[in-house]
Amino acid sequence: MSAAPADPYAMARAAVDLRFLTREQLAECLRLHREMAAQGLGVPLETILVNRGYLTPKRLRIVHEALGRAAPRPAPRAAAPHGVPDLSGYKILGVLGKGSMGTVYRARQLSVDRVVALKVPRPEFASDPKFVERFLREAKAAARLNHRNIVMVFDAGKSGGNYYMAMEYVEGVSLRAIIRKKGRIEEIDAVRLAIKVAQALDYIHSRHIIHRDIKPGNILITAGGVPKLVDLGLAQNLASQESSISSTGMTMGTPHYISTEQIMGRRDLDIRCDLYALGATLYVMLTGQPPYTGRTSAVVYARHLRDPLPDPRRLNPRLSEAVTRVLARCLAKDREARYPTPRHLLADLAALYRALYRARQRGARPAAGASRKATGPPSTPPGKAGG
Repeated sequence: MSAAPADPYAMARAAVDLRFLTREQLAECLRLHREMAAQGLGVPLETILVNRGYLTPKRLRIVHEALGRAAPRPAPRAAAPHGVPDLSGYKILGVLGKGSMGTVYRARQLSVDRVVALKVPRPEFASDPKFVERFLREAKAAARLNHRNIVMVFDAGKSGGNYYMAMEYVEGVSLRAIIRKKGRIEEIDAVRLAIKVAQALDYIHSRHIIHRDIKPGNILITAGGVPKLVDLGLAQNLASQESSISSTGMTMGTPHYISTEQIMGRRDLDIRCDLYALGATLYVMLTGQPPYTGRTSAVVYARHLRDPLPDPRRLNPRLSEAVTRVLARCLAKDREARYPTPRHLLADLAALYRALYRARQRGARPAAGASRKATGPPSTPPGKAGG
């Protein structure tokens, strides 16, 4: 990314003049920038704009180039589509969700008569060749993944001026919706779900990929109780050091689950940022609340960086000591103190699951120090790492 100009607001004003950015989007990011500065977090305004999805890296370069010349003629803004996109081979059935980068539709793939989730980027992103290249690379990389705890990608391409990605449609609800309804999840069930997600992370780790946006909203739970990891839109291939959509480490949209190194904008991310996010997700499952909260995103970021991990047993006194140790290691601020790989985390989660299972059979709470030598339960096993 280009170095920030002496006056960061000149960059923002130029982006508005070029119609790359609306005044409302700028006001939102300026507010977050001021809040983060008040917390002592020196995150550049342009980093916030890019990671919010309001500026692409290519357009940011154009803005910096424009600052060195006379006022340029404003670039035409891509027109928003009217109604649903017209995609050959697909019939749109409804909207599943909308985000800063596009819309996900429920659709029928006519050639094989199956219902899919169809991701369609917003026109302003689809007109950026670099974005398109990364979007299609994401689809190809995801299509090579085959794991029961990761949503599959079937197809990708361009039709009627729209790029699209057809993915497995999951009949179920998000983990976020379940937590909102139940408040919290029983420890043994939360650990079982964490094991399945950790197995998915172990699988993508073996293929040199990190997800970078693990959170309850990106975990779908099928009608049969199987968790499936979705949205590889921020995934990064460590072999090529290329990210699919975002060129920086920070994920501004999910402050409750972001790792400390992502907050600081480090580029040398690895699987440990996903393990931190999984730890925060497990914390929410067990307590009904994220580990760090605040009135603004900037306050939450600062607490990730500075505050000690709140004891989850203050919110749920029935939790075992063993699960609090797992949470503490996942959510260590220094990534060197975290689990080094998903397999290391899986070893502790599997031991904890077995202890919880035996305690449930006895009608008692698990011992404080669960032994890894214990024999697993005869049913509902954690499963093998790597899927």
